[in-house]
Amino acid sequence: MANIKIDTAKINRAIARSFDRAVERTSEAMDYAIDADLYDYPRTTIRRSGEIVSSPRNLVDLGNLKDSKVVARSSDGNTAEFSWNVDYAIAVHDGYTTKTGKDVPPRKWTEKGIEEADPITFFGEALGRQL
Repeated sequence: MANIKIDTAKINRAIARSFDRAVERTSEAMDYAIDADLYDYPRTTIRRSGEIVSSPRNLVDLGNLKDSKVVARSSDGNTAEFSWNVDYAIAVHDGYTTKTGKDVPPRKWTEKGIEEADPITFFGEALGRQL
């Protein structure tokens, strides 16, 4: 009779490393999605930094949105949650209407970041290379 031994500790380490890499890649992709000129905007504006921007544009003015990113990991290491802790993050992401009635379009950097990182595929490939 043949015995098969599976080193579950090695598998668990490979899963954890692959997940860490997928989270890191996704975090970098979120930063890229904020930094890159990917967003159409209906008018030219002057940012607080003094930069005059039109379309397409990035989401960086003073850098506070990007700098506010928090990646929270669950205690079991199986979940990562990204959040941006500035009061205007949701308005930038989902769009809004100004007090004067002008519509500001959504700029969904999270969707672009996830699309760029493709964390599920990346995780699977990283895990496959380690096993």
